[in-house]
Amino acid sequence: MLVFEAGIRLDVDMVAKLNPIEGVETRPSPKLPDCGQRVSVEHPATGQKLWTTMLGYKPGSYILLEKPPGTDAVEGKHVLKDGDSLIIRFFKDGTIYGFRTPILCTITMPYRLLFAGFPTATNIVDYSLRSSPRLACYLPCSGEVGGRAFSRALIRDFSATGCQLRIPLDALEPEPESTDPADAAVAEASPLLADENAPTEARTPEGDDAGASSDAELPAEAEDADADADSSENEHRLTLELQLPGEDEVRFVHGDVLEWQTLERFHLLRVHFDEPQDEIFEQLTVYTTRIG
Repeated sequence: MLVFEAGIRLDVDMVAKLNPIEGVETRPSPKLPDCGQRVSVEHPATGQKLWTTMLGYKPGSYILLEKPPGTDAVEGKHVLKDGDSLIIRFFKDGTIYGFRTPILCTITMPYRLLFAGFPTATNIVDYSLRSSPRLACYLPCSGEVGGRAFSRALIRDFSATGCQLRIPLDALEPEPESTDPADAAVAEASPLLADENAPTEARTPEGDDAGASSDAELPAEAEDADADADSSENEHRLTLELQLPGEDEVRFVHGDVLEWQTLERFHLLRVHFDEPQDEIFEQLTVYTTRIG
């Protein structure tokens, strides 16, 4: 309550109306998916989850999505109507977000669009998938991934359990060329077909000599299988060589690549470390924290 000299009393709400710029209540902005990002749409009545794309939004009014396929009345499979309630989920910055919102309007011409209610920060539920805090940084490094060396790279964020790595396209060694692409393609498409193309003597040995030859080849086949298994595992193995600011020592960190995207200028890798790197994380926190 405000009291003026003239004895007039004004409520805070009344002041806000008289001076809307100063009286506007500031509310935290809700976390929303990026434009062009894939989101999951669930109809609470049926429980069916569909995928669609976020197109944009108007704060406080609506969010705009592509209308998921199979939701028109003529198709009759997963019909979405005006007024229906939706649960929208999306992944962003290591966290899954979800909120319930009504359908405001759907159109099919000239494009299939869906307008849904704009959520508030209070009705968005989040679930973090990260087991440790993540620190934004710009830490140069080098190393090897999948048996291919890279001369330079940049760690964009780091946690005790993993990191995001960006490798320039020209800094990573090219993949080795296959010696016989045709045979490799046949073997990958159908192992049975590859066996049928093998010599008849190897598949149906006869006599003592044939039996001896078959027994002698078994260890070689086993070694090939082990080599293929090791090669498959090594495709996702990563070794980082990094030097922290203010240190002369080069540190080696090993881990597995969980996600690999090849973008226009660099490879984007999400890595999980074999062992927690608490010491490195703490030192990076000290170096990157700005004081004053």
